[in-house]
Amino acid sequence: MKFEIEQTEFMSKLGKVDKFVKDKKNQLCVLDVTDNGISLTTFNGTTTIRMKALTDTKSLNILETGTVCLSTGMLFQSIKSLPKIWLKDSYAPMTFETWGTTDKKLRISVPKSHVDLVIVKKDCIPEIPDFKDAIELKIPKKYLFTAINQVAYATSLDSSRPVLTGVQLRFQDGTLMADGTDSHQLAHVELEGAYHPNDISKNVILSAKELKNIATSFTSVNNEFEPLTIKFEAKSNSEIGLVQILNDTAELTLRQIVGGYPDMDKLVQLTDDSSTFVTFNYYSLLDTIKHMATMSNLDQNRKVKLHIDPEKGVANAESCSDLGKIKEDIIVDEVKGETLDIYISQIFFLNLLKAYSGYDKITFGFNGALKPAFVKTVPSADSDPTDQDISHDITSVQMLTPIQVQ
Repeated sequence: MKFEIEQTEFMSKLGKVDKFVKDKKNQLCVLDVTDNGISLTTFNGTTTIRMKALTDTKSLNILETGTVCLSTGMLFQSIKSLPKIWLKDSYAPMTFETWGTTDKKLRISVPKSHVDLVIVKKDCIPEIPDFKDAIELKIPKKYLFTAINQVAYATSLDSSRPVLTGVQLRFQDGTLMADGTDSHQLAHVELEGAYHPNDISKNVILSAKELKNIATSFTSVNNEFEPLTIKFEAKSNSEIGLVQILNDTAELTLRQIVGGYPDMDKLVQLTDDSSTFVTFNYYSLLDTIKHMATMSNLDQNRKVKLHIDPEKGVANAESCSDLGKIKEDIIVDEVKGETLDIYISQIFFLNLLKAYSGYDKITFGFNGALKPAFVKTVPSADSDPTDQDISHDITSVQMLTPIQVQ
């Protein structure tokens, strides 16, 4: 094996593999060089990721094909440690070359410096199935990852309840539905006409953490609406197949999380009954909830009291501790219904608000101090299908469970 490539090009094309490394020392990767380009593949226990640099990569020069298996952490540490040598109008490329007879090594070199890495056996990286007879659909990158980003925050970090650490993706008659919940907060998103062919129906639960990493793996393509292919491995009813998300330069294969997800449709229906509605200025509300951290950080539940008075047309937030109290008015557009005092976790509140980044206004519905608060949006009737901003095409529901205070 022998090839040349600039350090910045290598990291740009293949560096995102590093995000999936859980064990810097022991996790292995396969570096494969063919006439079509180079690829780097690793497996972290739940996800197999393969990134590719094709032959049209500017600085890539393939001199000899071959395959080696290396420590993933050492590969990236070595590449980052090599000095960048400027030669006239560009940086000197790195040269990757295998050498040795019995104990083969991979040498990565630049002028005046080199690193030798031990080549190991690749028996711990599972073979990626060929997905023969797989169910296959195509979806714009922005549609898929907008849905994921708006619900992933609500999933659980508690591995003892693995199904709640996942995002549920439901593909039904062309509509993509994404769900996330940890039983304290809930997020649900719908995008109509999101994928084709639209006669495919499929439900999968995938790791929220891996999906967020995957979103960054496709950012190198300038076209936000580039179609991604999703393949569902064909298995018998008793087996859970793998799911693959790919384009020309990235290929990610995920294990599904096994288990029954909460009935999200039933939970979303709880938002139909509300006695108080408030339309906040988004940035005023966001700043206020951030300011509450001064006192809420000292409280075990990090609770914030939200006071809403429709008669006076005002709303404010308050946070207390043994050391003091902070209170701040919030700019509101409209307030109607019943007067209400409700306590909500500041952490969960901020998570929800981040999902609506880019909105100028945000409307909350409340049905008393002990029932979940929610935000609900529906597609705009005058939305422009050519607009790059798809936020007005989304139906979404976000819910927060209040904190009971004695």
